[in-house]
Amino acid sequence: MTDQEQPENSPRSVYITGGATTTGLTIIGQLVADGHTVTAHALTSKEANTLRGAGALPVYGDRDDMAVTHGNIKMAEADTVVHLAPMRINTAPLARGGRDAQAAEYAKEVAAVVEAAKQAEVQYFVLTSFAFLYADSAEAVDETAPSRSAGDVTLFAGALAAEKAVLEMGGCVLRVGYLYSDDEDDAMHKLMTQLRRGLPMLHGAPGNKANWLREEDMAPAVLAATTTEHAGKTFNIVSDSAMSEYDFTSSFAEQVGLNLPRPLPGFLANNAYDGTYIALLKTNVSAKNDLAKAELGWEPQYPDVTASMDDLLLTWRASQMA
Repeated sequence: MTDQEQPENSPRSVYITGGATTTGLTIIGQLVADGHTVTAHALTSKEANTLRGAGALPVYGDRDDMAVTHGNIKMAEADTVVHLAPMRINTAPLARGGRDAQAAEYAKEVAAVVEAAKQAEVQYFVLTSFAFLYADSAEAVDETAPSRSAGDVTLFAGALAAEKAVLEMGGCVLRVGYLYSDDEDDAMHKLMTQLRRGLPMLHGAPGNKANWLREEDMAPAVLAATTTEHAGKTFNIVSDSAMSEYDFTSSFAEQVGLNLPRPLPGFLANNAYDGTYIALLKTNVSAKNDLAKAELGWEPQYPDVTASMDDLLLTWRASQMA
């Protein structure tokens, strides 16, 4: 990557992963409308058709294959890479589900994409990452706060290594809060199913803060970070307020008229939940978003988690009545 910033709004050739998601399609549509060329990775022919409809050129191949990704970036003559794919696993550990396998896949994939971009000598890289990567703190932290130790947690290690490499290349890192939305395949629907079943679950400690973001609020931040270079910068893309996973689940259960399941006994946790899941529940981080507001000109449309949840449930109910 070069140290020279590309002029704001000048046409770019952007290579994006995770483009077939709701957020990705919003980003692609805006980039194309603004005159940029977009090449997007597709996992399936259905995704490829969706990407074409949004105005992007779809390409195929395994994202964890560095040589294939490098070839795709070179073919696209991309000067900018936006790695949005990590956000598919950026959901809070609320409902049961394997996280170790996801973490291993993510670590391999993000290393391949970052190395491919480095070898292709792209000018700029925007990496979406995770707000839980800060070291635990009783106080709200900004981007100058230290990161946590990876220890033996694959997800932490892979994410921290990717961030370091991208920042050294002059790229930009967006540390995003746990995403939630009203999409039918969102983790919130899985949580609803688990609440209805009433099975014991891990709640996390009420005092362990976590960061959140309504998914609709992510696209403007990614666009702002992509179209104007912020070399070597990290931004927290989170709601204005933090909330523990316990309080989030409790509030959600109350609003949908369900009881919060009793906590799973500790001696059963290791059998029901994997190490990544438990490690995420133990994090305690409240991140500030002041820098993103000041330098990206970004404001969350849903700054308060509770108010946002009210709106989300209204949307759910309206769709069920339609």
